[in-house]
Amino acid sequence: MNWTPELLNKVEDFCHSGYTNAQIAKKLENDGLFVTKNAVKHVCTDHHFSRGNRSNGDHGNIQKVDGNEKESVEQDIDYNDDETIRNARITYRYMSFRDKKKKSPKQILKYAGYDPDKWILVSAHPNEWTVTSANEAPKWNFQFKISIKPKTQSDLSTDDLIKLFNEKIEPIKLIKTGISGKHNLVIACSDFHFGITKFEDIEDHFNDLIALIHEGWKQIWIVQLNDLLHSDALNSSKTTKGTELDPIDFVQAVKDAEKFMFPIVEESYKYSDEMHMFDINANHDETTGFMFEEMLRVKYPHMDIEVNNDYRKVFMVGKSIGIIALHGHA
Repeated sequence: MNWTPELLNKVEDFCHSGYTNAQIAKKLENDGLFVTKNAVKHVCTDHHFSRGNRSNGDHGNIQKVDGNEKESVEQDIDYNDDETIRNARITYRYMSFRDKKKKSPKQILKYAGYDPDKWILVSAHPNEWTVTSANEAPKWNFQFKISIKPKTQSDLSTDDLIKLFNEKIEPIKLIKTGISGKHNLVIACSDFHFGITKFEDIEDHFNDLIALIHEGWKQIWIVQLNDLLHSDALNSSKTTKGTELDPIDFVQAVKDAEKFMFPIVEESYKYSDEMHMFDINANHDETTGFMFEEMLRVKYPHMDIEVNNDYRKVFMVGKSIGIIALHGHA
């Protein structure tokens, strides 16, 4: 485009009259000149053309966003034809999106109408071209092709998993019974492998442990040595490193773990002066075991429950007993 002084004067007059960049481009197109609204925008900016208000009503204001002009969608639309309005809206959305210097996968998914929390962007390919005919001005066209896939368990980040675990957790406030004792109790929870193990398999041991807790203690330490869950995946059965395992019902495994752990945590808190709990990494459930401990921390916010992301921990029971805790694989 050769921006002659005559053409620049015409654009400046349109600006003073309050026309938007898109409307100016449309008027120039009617004169046989194909100009995009971005080209008009750059000319107005380079030549410092000020934009006035129309006398026939308010057609929207020019807003400054990060130092750049950004026009409302309505400013691009002053036509009556529904198809034209639809195309104008699409063009505006695309051009606004196109003007961004850097586009993250999240921005691209949102532009295309997909939830970034549920979809993953595989690829994106923009394309623009003009079509020229003998009796019409060149027409500008664009395409934006994307390839996406739904998020699976393996695609979820730690933050995603925390959100999933915590969605339906109601914090519980427990009241201590006043029953305690002079001695300390360490409950080492290791290798339950719920999924292979059913709650019914260890119910007798569970009842014995609850009875022991009810005797009352000065300190109770619940040491979650993990492999609480047999699998580190929801829709397949495998270890943290990806070793394939016999199929399990993961949903039932979590329910069995809850049925076992919730009462132990609650009764230990009620029947002791102090209750402490922490976890360490294991080889079957490094991720799911971590998430289960995070769920407990959120469920019982008033308790001393530590979410640990290491393979060992040293702690002191009472004043004289030091213990190092780690899983068998380490």
